[in-house]
Amino acid sequence: LPGIGSSHYSDNSIEINFSEPIKKSNSYKPIMFYVKDSVNYQLDYKLIDSLKAIVSLTDTIPEIFISNLTDLYDNILKDTLSISIKNTNLSDDYIEGGNVYGSIIYNGEWPIMVKAESANSDLEYYCLADSYTNFSFINIKPDFYTFSAFEFFGGYDSTQYFSGLWQPISRAAKFGYYSENLEIRKHWDLQDMIIEVK
Repeated sequence: LPGIGSSHYSDNSIEINFSEPIKKSNSYKPIMFYVKDSVNYQLDYKLIDSLKAIVSLTDTIPEIFISNLTDLYDNILKDTLSISIKNTNLSDDYIEGGNVYGSIIYNGEWPIMVKAESANSDLEYYCLADSYTNFSFINIKPDFYTFSAFEFFGGYDSTQYFSGLWQPISRAAKFGYYSENLEIRKHWDLQDMIIEVK
């Protein structure tokens, strides 16, 4: 299955090299997006060939997501891949908050969305766990936060929890939460958070 071989940030764009050739026709083109203020925004990009894409960035974002990768034999990667953007031009003064690193315990096949919600200022941050079920929130504004995680079945707003349907019958997404409220402080790293989704 196709994946990301390497990526390189330069001059407000990212060069992405895929691990194997992908289909480029309109119905098979990858979907690239980022999440800001609980909304998904699609990104403009150019496929140079079946192994390389250039993504244009017009906003300061820490992470982009890629879905709908299809190889030349019509095999579609179910996972949503993520790329962290490391802009070496940003100084330490840019960092206003703290970082959270963790992992998900989950026995299933769906991507997992992790949500951080502030207690006092109505801030929400979202992050899709990677293929190793790890996640990270970078530069979260200082506050007390609750953390939760849930399955994302695809085909709808990835920041919304799916509570199931009666007609046709569809089960609700599995869900989990971190049992403690955590304080995020400027320049602090919180590591080894574990959330079980079941």
